[in-house]
Amino acid sequence: MLGLTFCLFTYQGLTAFFPTYLIIHEHIGQGLASGIFTLLFVDGGLIQLVADSLANRYGTPSVLVGVALVDVVTLVAVPLIDGRVTWVAISSILGARMGITPVANSYVIETLPDEAQGASWGFPRTCFFLVGATGSIFVGAMVDRNLFDEAFIALAALTTVAAVFFALLRWNMR
Repeated sequence: MLGLTFCLFTYQGLTAFFPTYLIIHEHIGQGLASGIFTLLFVDGGLIQLVADSLANRYGTPSVLVGVALVDVVTLVAVPLIDGRVTWVAISSILGARMGITPVANSYVIETLPDEAQGASWGFPRTCFFLVGATGSIFVGAMVDRNLFDEAFIALAALTTVAAVFFALLRWNMR
């Protein structure tokens, strides 16, 4: 649940301000920024189609850790890169983070006892969505202080924490 919360927080912060970052900070036109941002969702949808198959083959913790670590690298790269082709590539890779949710949700449902899969699952899910939704407030507050690049580094740090929690699943399964 904590890993999911950190990932949702990061996702909300990223998706709320990535187009703004491209337009204001990187001086990319609105039309191109919109297209680059669209790639994040297109590739995210594609990874969701294969993420569960990967989890079945390599194990849920491995997929969750792998996707989170790829996301860490791409979030750290955001303030470091330049060039439209590079932005297209980074946006596509950032979309991979969307593969975490279906794999993690399936894992939670599978590990819950049958009697806990109703309201017992609904309550914590609601809580992590409430906390996760504040990611856009966090990034917005940093942007207001001209800390746009630092916001992406902070999101990378939080995703690293999520990866640690996901890695603990592997230890917990033994």
